[in-house]
Amino acid sequence: MQQIPAEKSPDFTAVLIFFILGLDHKYNGQIGKGIGMIIVAVTGAFLILNLIRFLFYLILWFYEMYNS
Repeated sequence: MQQIPAEKSPDFTAVLIFFILGLDHKYNGQIGKGIGMIIVAVTGAFLILNLIRFLFYLILWFYEMYNS
């Protein structure tokens, strides 16, 4: 007897994307794609945080040069 695949809920998929990028692919059975997307998302978040720190430091540095 052939098993009927369960339907995947688009609404639940949207909720998964909201919390962690890549979970939607894992939910849909694309494990490798999901893990790759999680790695890319974490790397992107790390780079953005470092860019924000760098810009904050530059602003602080210019302020100190102007203020001295």
